[in-house]
Amino acid sequence: MLRYTPLAEVYDEAARVRTTTTRYERITATGVESVERAWVLHWYTSGSFEALCSDAGLRVTAVTDDDGHPVTSAATDFMVTARRG
Repeated sequence: MLRYTPLAEVYDEAARVRTTTTRYERITATGVESVERAWVLHWYTSGSFEALCSDAGLRVTAVTDDDGHPVTSAATDFMVTARRG
């Protein structure tokens, strides 16, 4: 059996980072193997994500919400369409 357990979470909204301390376990007939890891999640505004795309040589052709409407550069819920430079 495999088991995943979140143990703690630190949410830094200013830095746009969430760190979740997790425990992964493998339980067998001979015992339990366990390891703890930090799961780090970063999130971006649409403007900062467009900058990442540009740095990677991609050209952003659209930044929209779920309904296909344009979003502001401060939006944190968006879809990006990009093409190679």
